[in-house]
Amino acid sequence: MSFPYSEDPGAVTAVQSPASSSHTFEEELTTPYQQAKHDKTEDVPISQAKIFEQPGSIPLPNSGYHSLGLVWEDVTVHGAGGGKKYVESLDISVFKFFDLYSFMKKIFHITTGPTRPLIRNFSGVVEEGEVLLVLGRPGAGCSTLMRALANVNEPFVKIEGGLSYSTIPAHEAKKYFDGQIIFNSEEDEHQPLLTVEETIKAALYLKEPRKKEDKEKRAEYAEGLLSRILDTFGMPHTRKTKVGNQFVRGVSGGERKRVSLAEVLTTNAAVICWDNPIRGLDSAVALHFYKVLREISKSLGMANIISTYQTAQDAWRCVDRVVVIYEGRQIFSGRASEAQAYFENMGWYKKPRQTTPDFLTAVTSPNERQVKEGFEGKVPQTPDEFERHFLDSQEYKELQQDIQKYKQRHAETSNADEFRRAVKSSKHHGAGKANAYQVNFAQQVAILCVRQLQLTRSDMLSFLYRIGSNILQAVLVGAVCYKPPNNSAGSFAIAGALFFCILYYTIFALGEVPATVNS
Repeated sequence: MSFPYSEDPGAVTAVQSPASSSHTFEEELTTPYQQAKHDKTEDVPISQAKIFEQPGSIPLPNSGYHSLGLVWEDVTVHGAGGGKKYVESLDISVFKFFDLYSFMKKIFHITTGPTRPLIRNFSGVVEEGEVLLVLGRPGAGCSTLMRALANVNEPFVKIEGGLSYSTIPAHEAKKYFDGQIIFNSEEDEHQPLLTVEETIKAALYLKEPRKKEDKEKRAEYAEGLLSRILDTFGMPHTRKTKVGNQFVRGVSGGERKRVSLAEVLTTNAAVICWDNPIRGLDSAVALHFYKVLREISKSLGMANIISTYQTAQDAWRCVDRVVVIYEGRQIFSGRASEAQAYFENMGWYKKPRQTTPDFLTAVTSPNERQVKEGFEGKVPQTPDEFERHFLDSQEYKELQQDIQKYKQRHAETSNADEFRRAVKSSKHHGAGKANAYQVNFAQQVAILCVRQLQLTRSDMLSFLYRIGSNILQAVLVGAVCYKPPNNSAGSFAIAGALFFCILYYTIFALGEVPATVNS
């Protein structure tokens, strides 16, 4: 048993190489979630190579409840429309400094002026234990859809339509369960001076459940889960290595991306939206990531939504459903096993050796798509025509049936109530109900203080420079104002020394603002 992508294969004990399994892509992964959906067509076959073959090797806590899924109907997202922007002159800048109206609009996220729809009339469903793939060219609206499904409303003017997680409406999920519905951006934002271990452990401590099945202590819980996460992503050898960035030497770019993915898994969320998660990963690691998500989804009931521009054919077999976007229009939403046939029957030609995801994305590009012989002049050309064709298709009717089955099944079950109880029991005392935090304020302060000490220790040279400069200034000011005369003339020297000390440390503190904001 070894992870094929690790530089230290011997360090891994819980992860098995996909190549070492005797199973093939033609075998089907069966779980209770698939058995519960016996009225549906057969799932897309995937690799049965068991990644987590040992009990307790899944890189998630044993606590939590994930069987939610999500459904959305006629979702339209509006963004701020384009307008003219001018370079501000001094008088305008001074006026804006006292512009209370604009300041209040920013505080309360009030947007005025023209708006435009970024995506419109999107419908779909992701049942518990399923993986959805969102395909489209850059600028088509993939990230917009991902943010909308993750209930991230801040970047937009407004979101119309229905969105619910099981029977939990979006507004309730935003208020009480924001930490259980996660959006992972494609950007890797880390503290470069922290090690991989320190980075992931801080996230684990902040998401530690109050009730753990094994009743482990905090340190044992974090250490055990950290080892499983690092083994899953094939990077136990990077435990003591700094994360780094373009200026600080640390792990490689691909390993840094895996640190980002590992941090998201520490949330133990029920719904995770991954925006281009395989950027910077080689094909083997990207395929392994798809298999990890597939197996976690099927084992725990988690719903995973992935947006990417390129997907290998083997990774495509790990996907249950797919959404294809063409310039803000939904031109297909349904089972992944039916997507290729849908567009081929429409009249588009799939090139030999072209992967199915590339074919679906190429259909949205006038420069790449090819029409089959005999279909000239019959196939849709514009995004609106593609959208109308899908709305009139049998696949859209099947999608509506799946949506109604999902809503009816969850209305008859207690999945939402069990999820509410699980979230409530996982919160520490004093954490509050109407927030996404799992630990209380005092615990957060303690964890982040330790993290700040780790940051200081990682950059001792800068810390010593600051201490040395303060000592030097104290000596100089003290020498200048040493033993002032005990009269009115001496009072000016004492007042000047005090003023300079206050001014110096006030200005000196401004240099700490960027570090404080970044951390």
